[in-house]
Amino acid sequence: TCRSEGGYPLPTVVWYNLTGQCEISGDQENVNIWQDPQTKLYSPNSHLVVDTSWKAEVVCSVLSPGLPAINSTHVVIGFHEPIPWSDKIKILVAAALLILVILIAGD
Repeated sequence: TCRSEGGYPLPTVVWYNLTGQCEISGDQENVNIWQDPQTKLYSPNSHLVVDTSWKAEVVCSVLSPGLPAINSTHVVIGFHEPIPWSDKIKILVAAALLILVILIAGD
């Protein structure tokens, strides 16, 4: 989640993947910008959904046209190593044996 409050003019929220040095867009992000009816200031709120099977270093930048300052947040998203097939098979066999023991004990 990336948020900013009370900015003007209308900002743009951009997510960057620093690992691949590219902008992230499309179905992976959701940006909502609310404008206060009294002050007319903008408050963007953005969510990014990432696949945690790969390492991601992402930056959320809130850009306001005409202003030199860029508000950014840098986040490193941890990743897990994929479970090897041999371990997956061991887990499935153990679960099947446990279910079998429970079924036999219930009789």
